[in-house]
Amino acid sequence: MRLKTIARGIDINFFNPKLISQSEIHKALDELNLKKESIKILLPGRLTRWKGHSILIKAIANLLKSHQFDIQVLIFGPEDNQKLKNETVKEIHSYNLENIVKFYGPSKQMNLIYGLSDIVISSSTDPEAFGRISIEAQAMGKYIIASNHGGSQETVIEGKTGSLYSPLSHKELSATILDVIKNLKYKSDSVFDSAIDNVAKEIQQNIDQGEPRRVYDTPSKGVLWGWEVSAYVFTKAIATGTFMMMGFWNFINGPLDSSAELYGLVTTLIFMSITGALLVKDLDRPDRFLYVLLRPQWKSWLVKGAYIITVFGGLVMLKLIDNYYGLSWNWLWGVGSIFAILGAVYTAFLFAQARARDLWQSKWLSAIHMLVHAIISGSFVMILIEPVSRSMMSNLLFFAIIINLLIIFKEIRFPDNTPDSKKAIMLMTKGYYSKYFWSGLVIGTIIPIIMLSTQIENLLIISGVLSLIGNYLTEYVRIRIPQMIPLS
Repeated sequence: MRLKTIARGIDINFFNPKLISQSEIHKALDELNLKKESIKILLPGRLTRWKGHSILIKAIANLLKSHQFDIQVLIFGPEDNQKLKNETVKEIHSYNLENIVKFYGPSKQMNLIYGLSDIVISSSTDPEAFGRISIEAQAMGKYIIASNHGGSQETVIEGKTGSLYSPLSHKELSATILDVIKNLKYKSDSVFDSAIDNVAKEIQQNIDQGEPRRVYDTPSKGVLWGWEVSAYVFTKAIATGTFMMMGFWNFINGPLDSSAELYGLVTTLIFMSITGALLVKDLDRPDRFLYVLLRPQWKSWLVKGAYIITVFGGLVMLKLIDNYYGLSWNWLWGVGSIFAILGAVYTAFLFAQARARDLWQSKWLSAIHMLVHAIISGSFVMILIEPVSRSMMSNLLFFAIIINLLIIFKEIRFPDNTPDSKKAIMLMTKGYYSKYFWSGLVIGTIIPIIMLSTQIENLLIISGVLSLIGNYLTEYVRIRIPQMIPLS
C-alpha cells in the first residue's frame, strides 16, 4: 500500500490572486457596500466561540478609542448558532461598532473576499492543528494576524508574512493591528511576495519529501475524549470513593449502621452504573463494550479497566445482598476496597497509553491524584450518610483537598520538561479553558480549605459540594487540553 502526501489542504488554483481582477474586486466592493479607501479587516470562519469573534470586536473597540482609522470589519462564514449571533451583535452594539463590524454570512467566493481585504485575522482561542485561514491569507498575498498557537506557529513568518499575538489578549491584538496599519505593512509588495512564496515553499517541501511524513492529525471529531470521559472520571471517583471510605470506616471503627451502609452501597451502585453508561456512550456502541470484555487485549488499560469496574460492580451487588440478608460477609470490604482503589486509579494508566499526550505521561502522579479525588468524594458521601463519621471524614476531606492542591501546584509550576507539556500547562492556565481551571481551583480547593478550617459543622456540606464541583472542572480541563495540542 502506498501513501500519498497531501499538502496542507488548500487549493492554490482557487486561492490565487492572479485569478482575481480589479474589476471583480470593485464590483464586489459595491455589492457589499464597502468603501474603496477604507482599511478592510477580514475575519473568515464559522461563528463559534473558539473562533474568537469577541476578541476581535474588543480589539477594534480598543483601537478606535485612541485612533481615528477608517476601518471596516468583514465577518464571513456560516452563522448556525443564532444565540451566539445575537450575543455577538449585542456586543457590537455595546461598543457602537454597528457601522464598522458587519456579518456577511458564508461565501463561495472566498478567494475574492480575501482579494478585496487588506488584513486577515485568525483570532482562534484554541489551537488549530492546521489553521487554514493563515495559509489561505498568505496564498492570496494578504497580511495575516493570527493567534500564537497551533498551525499558525508553523506557517506564519513573523514580520514578513504576518504577525502572531498572544491568544485571548484583545489588547495585544489591538496593538498588533495598530502596528500593521501605522507601518503600512499590509500594503507592502514584499509582504505580498513573501506570503505567496511561503505557501509555495511549504507545498513544494511536502511534494519533495522523500521519506514518510505524518499526514494525519486530529480527526474532524476534534477532541475525541469529550465531556463523557470527564463525567465518567467524576462519577467513578464518587462510586469507588464511597465504597473505599465505607471500607476504611469498617476497618477502623467496626460495622456501619445498617441503613447507612445501604445508602452508601446504593450510592456506589448508582454512580457505578452511570460510569458504565458513560463508558459505553464514549465507545459509541454498546456492543463495543462487550467486545472489549469478550475479546480482550490485555496490554490495553481500557480492557483492564473494563474488567476492574465489572468485578467491582459485582462485589458491590454481593455486599448489597449481604446487607439485605445479614450474611456477615465482611471479607467483601477488603476485596471490594482493593478493586475500588484500582477502579479509582486505572484511568491514569489508560491516559498514559496515549503516548503523544505528554501531560498524561506522569501516570503515577495522575493515579495518586485520582485516588485523592476518590477520597474527597467518598469522605463527602460518608458525611451525608453517617453523621457519626463527620469528625473523622471532615478531617480526611480537609487533608485530601490540601493534597489535591499540592498536586495541582506541582503540575502547573513544575511540569515535565517537554514542549507539549509546557504548551498544555500554558493553555490550562492562560488559554480559553483557563476560566474553568482557575474557577475549579478556587471553588474546589481554596474556599473549602477555608471553610473546613473554621470547623463550623454547617459549612461541611457546602465545602463538600464545592470540592466536587472543583474536581470536575479541573479534571475536565486536564482531560481536554492535551487533546488540543497538534500531534505534528
